[in-house]
Amino acid sequence: GVLYGLPQVVENVETGTTASTSVLLGAIWELPGLAAGALFGTWFRRLPVIIGCNVGLACALGFFGAGVSMSHMWYAHYIIQGAILVIKMLSNTACVVVYQYASEIYPPAARTTGSAICVSGGRLGAILAPVFFESLAAYTGHFTAFFLVASAMATLNSFLAMLLPFETAGKSLDG
Repeated sequence: GVLYGLPQVVENVETGTTASTSVLLGAIWELPGLAAGALFGTWFRRLPVIIGCNVGLACALGFFGAGVSMSHMWYAHYIIQGAILVIKMLSNTACVVVYQYASEIYPPAARTTGSAICVSGGRLGAILAPVFFESLAAYTGHFTAFFLVASAMATLNSFLAMLLPFETAGKSLDG
């Protein structure tokens, strides 16, 4: 949803720079996020990284929503721009580690199918997110609600990740 909503929000809110520059900076910060995902997925246990990324995303989405709602304040563009960078970086870090975790939790005979189902669920969310963004914006008359709901969902994901029964880091995945 952020990928869809971000260009619309930065076009209508003061971010301290042009809308295209804000989106470009966010896209550039995806690269360190991907690198961090590769490193964290290799060096650390999966579940604490997933939980940490979701907590960070929840905070950044909340700050972004708050920054958008108080965009008339002189310091709001710092909050908005910083939140964009953190959101873009952590979402890519989490994506790498979650994908790695999803492919490791299934036995070898079902690994491809299980991973495909997980990716399909993510794609379904990506398809529905713009509809949800537009619906909330139309209902509330502002962009803030979407980002606050997304923050709440990231918080929920943090708690749900604590319930995952398997830690795959350093384990033999031979079936």
